[in-house]
Amino acid sequence: MSALVRRIESIVPRKADAFGGKAKNLAALARAGFPVPAAYALEARAAADFFAGALAETDQPGTLLTAPQRALTDGRLEDLRGQALAAPLPDATKAALREALSALRAEGAVAVAVRSSSTREDQEASSAAGLHETVLGVRTEEELFAAVRACWSSVLTRSAISYLRTLPLDEAREAGIGIVVQAMVPAEVAGALFTVNPLSGDPGEMVINASYGLGNLVMDGRVSPDTYRVDKATGWVRDRVVGEKALASRWLPDGVAEEMPLTSEKVNTRICA
Repeated sequence: MSALVRRIESIVPRKADAFGGKAKNLAALARAGFPVPAAYALEARAAADFFAGALAETDQPGTLLTAPQRALTDGRLEDLRGQALAAPLPDATKAALREALSALRAEGAVAVAVRSSSTREDQEASSAAGLHETVLGVRTEEELFAAVRACWSSVLTRSAISYLRTLPLDEAREAGIGIVVQAMVPAEVAGALFTVNPLSGDPGEMVINASYGLGNLVMDGRVSPDTYRVDKATGWVRDRVVGEKALASRWLPDGVAEEMPLTSEKVNTRICA
């Protein structure tokens, strides 16, 4: 296996900064015995190598952080994303991704999710959730290469750059984007679990946001999910709020993720008792 790619459970969390926050946390869960879907992580340095060949020195993500705000027009950022999306991946990166996809297929994965793993997301003080791209239902090598480019190129957006500008400059310039390539799960219900209430800061309370289908619509903020406040010590559900879940993202048998409207019966029906 290429040095750029590591099996998720082989990564030591305290030494996982090179793979980004998402990969680090998945590694911690996998090593703790949780049933994490099979996955491989690609180092963030692969993104740096890619941008070095795809964009001019003045257009590198780290350089854009110090550009005057007026110079970062939507048109310019769109043009830079277009250049990045059209640029070829380095041969070493393609080889590493091929190995990861082949290994996951050998374990029975029909399709994979390609997930951004920024080195400056999922931090103790900030999550940066939703800033970077995730691509679902990837099946072929070419689809995988395109998905990785899409994830990397999501740093060339106003929201991502604005977030990085809130960090100390040296820290922001060192920010990179790792990639997680993970076996798809045809979830009936999915969402997000916060181990500390993100609104109140209560360390004794967990919060679950959940909706029907895959979790991407919850993470993108496109549905209003059900919300559960759970006492961490006892598992007692302190409060339930039913969201208006008008859409669901389903993974179809041919490996394609499709959005579909929910019946009126399900839209305002509580997912869990």
